[in-house]
Amino acid sequence: MTPGGIMVFKSSDEFVAGAASLIAAKIREILKNKSSCSISLAGGNTPGPVYRALADETVCGTLPLEKIELYFGDERFVLKEDKDSNYFMAKSFFGDALDRFSAVHTMDTEGFDEVESLKKYDSLLEVPIDIMILGLGEDAHVASIFPGSILFEQNDFKKAAVIEGPKPPPKRMTITPIVISN
Repeated sequence: MTPGGIMVFKSSDEFVAGAASLIAAKIREILKNKSSCSISLAGGNTPGPVYRALADETVCGTLPLEKIELYFGDERFVLKEDKDSNYFMAKSFFGDALDRFSAVHTMDTEGFDEVESLKKYDSLLEVPIDIMILGLGEDAHVASIFPGSILFEQNDFKKAAVIEGPKPPPKRMTITPIVISN
């Protein structure tokens, strides 16, 4: 790690093992002081192999998955089995290990009822999240918060919002900037 806390990896394999090891160490540190650890998962292409490595005992050792609650930072309004679903991606990479987590709190986007989906996730989402895995999209979006989003202007404490994103599929649910900053 560099003095600024930036980690540089020579290959994607090194990145995956390094990121998974860093997250696993943070989980263990949190569980020294708390009975459970909450993690918000990112979507996109980069985190999938890291999720696989987290579940692989040869990479990270044994993690007490039964003490870890998973949340999602965002989700598209698609079915869970859809290739564009962040849940589908997480399930694909965590595999059977996904069933061993204490809870997997998905964003219910299958019913396509925005108001009910928001209410349900808002009631499930515990803030602050212990570990947030965030990615940065090619257009600089984080979760489904795109540059210029009106979510940056909101000061009330909303945990989630439905947005129309500029890339397909456009309808999405996302955690808010306030949740990320907390």
